[in-house]
Amino acid sequence: MAADTQGNEDVVAALLEDHIDEIERTVRDGTRENAPDARRDELGAAYPREGDRRLPTACGSVESVRAVVRG
Repeated sequence: MAADTQGNEDVVAALLEDHIDEIERTVRDGTRENAPDARRDELGAAYPREGDRRLPTACGSVESVRAVVRG
């Protein structure tokens, strides 16, 4: 990777991390406040399984993000 683009990629990565964190908190807090206990339990059990399914796809890799940005 060229040194002149590293700073830009670091900024994009930081912005994405903040955005994802904000979205997760918003969804989690809304679910906590509005979903019945049984549904929260169901979602709580499904969340780590879905993460385990998606993480091996490297969806957060630089190449994957570039493909999304390029459209």
